[in-house]
Amino acid sequence: MDSKHVPWIARSLGQWGSVVMVVVGLIASGGIPAALAQDASPISSATQDEPLDLPAMVLLPSDIDEPGFGVGQSGFERIDAQGDFSASLAGVPIDELVDTLRDSGFVRRYNLHLDQRIPEGAATPEGFSDPVGTRIVTSITEYTSADGAAASFDLLERQVEDLAQEQRASRDVALTTTFGEEADLTRISTFTTDTNLPYQFLNLTFRLDNLIADVIIYDFSNQEPEVAMAEALGKTLEERIGEVLASGGPGLSNQVIRPEGTATSEAYVVRDGHPIPNYLDSAETLASVARGMGNATDVYSREQPLGEFPFLVSRLHRFATDEDAAAWLAALTPSTVADSAFPYVDVTEVTGQDTLGEESRVFAYGFELDAATVAHGYMIFSRVGSVVARTQVDSVPETPLEAVLELAEAQVRCLETRSCQEPIPVPAELSETATGPSAPPGATPAA
Repeated sequence: MDSKHVPWIARSLGQWGSVVMVVVGLIASGGIPAALAQDASPISSATQDEPLDLPAMVLLPSDIDEPGFGVGQSGFERIDAQGDFSASLAGVPIDELVDTLRDSGFVRRYNLHLDQRIPEGAATPEGFSDPVGTRIVTSITEYTSADGAAASFDLLERQVEDLAQEQRASRDVALTTTFGEEADLTRISTFTTDTNLPYQFLNLTFRLDNLIADVIIYDFSNQEPEVAMAEALGKTLEERIGEVLASGGPGLSNQVIRPEGTATSEAYVVRDGHPIPNYLDSAETLASVARGMGNATDVYSREQPLGEFPFLVSRLHRFATDEDAAAWLAALTPSTVADSAFPYVDVTEVTGQDTLGEESRVFAYGFELDAATVAHGYMIFSRVGSVVARTQVDSVPETPLEAVLELAEAQVRCLETRSCQEPIPVPAELSETATGPSAPPGATPAA
């Protein structure tokens, strides 16, 4: 993995304005805690032979002209999280609004946050060592039909916003560019819920057939984001959506296993051969990512706690050819699967296991959570065609190999069928694993 999964969370949650990571409806607002931003796996789509690769559609740091942006939070969002703020603003029970969204054919919503640190020398709130100055969120919401998406757009971008404007919570801004079948640009001024400091954000929303896309620019220095920037990013997002609709995208987001429970993050970490930086990644960390990915064209990562302590890292590496994938798998060694930039210890290969997929390899490892605690687990690499899956679980005192093999077998089935939308049970051996330290849970990177 490109970095420890704890920073994926801590970098997002421990920043200035942390609890205003807003992914709560197409109007977007600043009053929802970040923990609600990604609290479930996506709902499976019955309208696509192969589900849309929504995570391939969002913007990346390379799409932004300004330097210093990196991935913060990422993941799919439950329908109740989308409706929470809008329901409170409209003065209706959340169940009523959620039922309306569901009746419109809501399928799933994916969000990715790109964060940039506040400039050096700027005043920062006490207790925030690396506060976010600017945050750009892009999201894609899928509905079963264009009519359903249009109904939802009307509800959230017109009816609810009309109420917000009456309460002076938002105001419409004129667009100078056309987007999709319909579009709306809204400016909102509000306060962070952790520091009670004012900030501004600008939300561009547009509909393309049965998809609704958002570009939201937050400025935590309380300056008004520029319309020109929102429109430029919106055009890039519109083009990206069109490209993925035409090509199908890498498709890896729909082939990763989804055990029952909640993922802490999931996103592409490599696109078109280029590693994607996390927020505040150093050059050393990014170089480590590149080493660990080899010549993979695309890599998708999903991270999830399993029960109180075991932690799962699922990562799919796609290569240009089957031969490239086989060569990368064959070249793995204990030192390459556990990069020295991370505190792995006692990495050894485990032989004598049944083959998973077309070929597979198993490694045991320890990972130093702190000076007194070492988590133990297994990482299993299995190849199906041009994709190598990495299924990795660790725990304290240790993770049963049989349980990791069970998950790896499920992952192989997902690759063979090219779809893995429904949640699978967590192996009983993992849910019964003895609990370790209460925090952080399984701080294990995949190098």
